[in-house]
Amino acid sequence: MSALPRPDLPPGPHRDLTAALHELHHEAGWPSLRRLAADAGCSHTTVSKTFSSPALPSWGTLELLVESMKGDASEFHDLWLAASNPTPAAPTGPRIAGRRSELSALRRHLESGTGLLLVMGEAGMGKTLLVSTASEPAASDVFVATGHCLPLSTEVSLLPMADILQEVYDCDDGSWIESVLAVSPDHVRALVGRLLPQVSTAQTEQTALLPDSRHLLLWAIGATLNGLRSRRPFALLVEDLHWADPTTRDLVEHLVARGTEVSLVGTWRTEDSTTSTEAAEWLTRIRRLPTVTELPLVPLTREETAQQLALLDGREPTAEALTSIHGRSLGLPLFTEQLAAHAHDGRDLPSLLETLLSQRLSGIGEEAWLLARVLGVADRPLPESILAEAAGITSAAQARAMHELRDKRLLAVHAASAETQLRHPLLAEAVRGRLLVAEKTSDHRRLAAALSGVESADPAEIALHWREAAEPAHELPWRARAGHRARERLDPGQEAEHWLRVVELWPSEVGTVELADCADRDEALFHALRACEECDEWSARALALADARLSELRDVATNTSARLHELMARVHAQHDHHALAIDLARQSVELFRQLPVGPGLARALLTFGSLVGEDNRPQEGLLWGRKALDVARAVDDPVVLFDATVALAAREAYSGDLGNAMARIDALRADGPAPSWQQEMWLGMYHTDILLTYNRPLAEVEEAGRASVELSRSPGLAGAGVMVKINIAEAMVRAGQVSRAASLLVPPEQDGSTQVSSLIALWARMEWARIEVCRGRLAEARRAIAELDAVPMSEPPLMMWCADSAAQLELWSDQPGSAWRRLRVVVEALLDRIEAETLAPLFVLAARAAADCVGDDRDPDALVVLEGLRRRVSMDPFDGVWGDSPAWRASWDAELARLSDHETLDVWIRATAEWDRITRPHEAAYSRWRAAMVARREGRGAAAARLLERAATDAREHVPLHGAIRATADGVR
Repeated sequence: MSALPRPDLPPGPHRDLTAALHELHHEAGWPSLRRLAADAGCSHTTVSKTFSSPALPSWGTLELLVESMKGDASEFHDLWLAASNPTPAAPTGPRIAGRRSELSALRRHLESGTGLLLVMGEAGMGKTLLVSTASEPAASDVFVATGHCLPLSTEVSLLPMADILQEVYDCDDGSWIESVLAVSPDHVRALVGRLLPQVSTAQTEQTALLPDSRHLLLWAIGATLNGLRSRRPFALLVEDLHWADPTTRDLVEHLVARGTEVSLVGTWRTEDSTTSTEAAEWLTRIRRLPTVTELPLVPLTREETAQQLALLDGREPTAEALTSIHGRSLGLPLFTEQLAAHAHDGRDLPSLLETLLSQRLSGIGEEAWLLARVLGVADRPLPESILAEAAGITSAAQARAMHELRDKRLLAVHAASAETQLRHPLLAEAVRGRLLVAEKTSDHRRLAAALSGVESADPAEIALHWREAAEPAHELPWRARAGHRARERLDPGQEAEHWLRVVELWPSEVGTVELADCADRDEALFHALRACEECDEWSARALALADARLSELRDVATNTSARLHELMARVHAQHDHHALAIDLARQSVELFRQLPVGPGLARALLTFGSLVGEDNRPQEGLLWGRKALDVARAVDDPVVLFDATVALAAREAYSGDLGNAMARIDALRADGPAPSWQQEMWLGMYHTDILLTYNRPLAEVEEAGRASVELSRSPGLAGAGVMVKINIAEAMVRAGQVSRAASLLVPPEQDGSTQVSSLIALWARMEWARIEVCRGRLAEARRAIAELDAVPMSEPPLMMWCADSAAQLELWSDQPGSAWRRLRVVVEALLDRIEAETLAPLFVLAARAAADCVGDDRDPDALVVLEGLRRRVSMDPFDGVWGDSPAWRASWDAELARLSDHETLDVWIRATAEWDRITRPHEAAYSRWRAAMVARREGRGAAAARLLERAATDAREHVPLHGAIRATADGVR
């Protein structure tokens, strides 16, 4: 980015302002002023003159300019005031989360507005914080006097106005207000003296005898306020107008109707049952006046809640904490603050919120309480038909109860869905907190029974209610249905949890039950293990159960035993127990061979071949894969035949036989039966992965995954194509099309990947972190990497790609020492656990990190360590059959030459040519950048310039690399 223009200014606020703008430009990440000016439709010269003119432009002018340039007017305002202040205070960060446009509107009104601005929102919405932030002395040169309306047991007329006048008096020991009263009629001083004793006279008591004295009092106060405004910028803030006494309301209406010069701001709590009928009528009347403007406050978004939590705690909240707090507070700042402050108190609800919410529940009738109990236990919207049945009341009683709850602002009715719920999740928590155990059990039982008759009801919800009702015989069948439903929804974590609960319930005295597709407890365990293979959240528990069961079934040749052995082999492989996994798979094959030939044997052979191939025995793995395909053909099962064909094609491709692998896949697509959506996803994942492995063009990868991506747009399948989209996104990044990759692979929490499995979520976060690094969004990438670092990983591919993503971030964050230490450990750990060829990128990245290190980070033994690690690999990682092996070898040679201080132009030119050959623009740009620096050191300026120009073009979508290239071109680096 280019810096903001710095005109030649004399010392003073103009120079300070320019410095502040310069700081804002770089630290807040604004685009250059030149580009801002173009966006605003004005010339760069015009904007420069605005800031360098002899007289400071008004804030209004500047604010309009900043807003037209799409800047943040509120943040700019803070900088403007700080720069214009001869003794500026130390800069402070934002004091309020979100509300930037509301804050800006408030400041505008306080400084130059007319009439009344009503800041409106329900309790806890942050009205007071907003208005107090806008009216802080440091925020403006306007003196904002504040008065508070209070719900006192005895009404006190004009209490907030007394507060305001006292605040004016205290600011300078009465000089300001005395200067106004000195030129006012005597009765004005006397009337004002009723509210401000310091200025009272002997006439004050006599004013009570004046005819129409209330009218005169309102007039006198208005005249005094205008007089104060004529001597210095002045505005009024009246808090909690919904509690205002009648005279205060009359005064505000009088001032607004007369068109006072003083800016008025008032806060009003909506949805408050304590608001009197007279106050509500006054609000309706005054809102009709043309000089009254409303500023409604809505709940904070998830991102704004994250900002609030960061302001409260001084650090960014974790994704888990943010999800929990925002889900409970729904963006109400007061609730968020309380939940964050008392997160570790061991209480379900902070005492303050419990008291506030309990007060709202007190005094409701018996029928309304029964309805609230059901809604609190359900904790979600319910149809009215379910409500009456679950509450055990008649339809007429339900109608009365709903009216009562709605009148007390406790109920939310959704007209579109005809469903009803309590107004806020914390209100539901408060209801549950007031229930006795027996009451909860009864409510769960009635709710479960009511929902059981609804065809569209979620079986998991019904199972949960039966569990809370302590009814295992009813819970068990609903758990089994929930397990099948989770399978349909692609949620293996929930699937495993439900089936493990079935296994847990089976020995209990539940009697005979009908369970679809689940004949016995072993079948339930099989379902649980299958889900655990895709999501390891419940694997430890499932493995313990399965191990115990296998000891009972050992050497028993039954279909159940053979299937459990095969499935256990896959799950143990996921946990890096390779020797045990291979042994279990072998036992599964032997057990299936004692039974009639069927699809189970083909799957066991597939699993055994896959595990053997991953154990550095690729040819043996291929042999078993071909046997699996022969059995699949013999049993004539289309599903297992499809699976065996895809698995064998993948094994052939990874072993170097791309032609045969592609022929099998092409035949499946052309001649085979139309695959199910699950098969299409699996085929798309392997097809795109194979093409990626061989560095095939982006167009081929996109075409291979096109059907899967289209399917993922179908309802309920959003998470199904995540792995395919990850592969396509990686191909786009390799092709230099980072923005397309970012649009395809949205942030994991928005893509549904966390609902698919923890493993897929990890892959998605890794790829997203790589994309964010390329986009120059290093803070976002750092958060993703921090989440990955917190997860124990044993799978070699996951370890490798996580290390690659983290090292890329560290290198572009000028932390090469951290990258070197990370990569050295990971490469050594993976030497004999993964195909040698896949380690080539990590070797090159490690060499680059070691060469980048300077000073104390420099490892004098790095060259020896790297060459030693390379010799320990079973085969040279740069002698592979994949398309990018020559390019990685050339980059390895160049980085080692740089590390050993024997860098030449030729080694980088060779690396550049190899990357150009396989169309990898970012890697080619990096090599050209390094070559240009060598050329410059050798005095070959013209060659360096040509290299940098081409490098900048190729790296245009890799922000950190592009910036480094430009810096080198400018002579900075």
